[in-house]
Amino acid sequence: KMQKNSLLITHYRISSMDWESRIYTDSLLYRMIVCLVKRNMIIDLA
Repeated sequence: KMQKNSLLITHYRISSMDWESRIYTDSLLYRMIVCLVKRNMIIDLA
């Protein structure tokens, strides 16, 4: 039973790490998209 618990904890840690890295990459993508959109808007206005 203890071994199963430790496996669950390990799985939880891995999935939470994955979740954090996914949020990080998503925010980076979001920032890139916002930058591109702003640049396009500036070009459109100019």
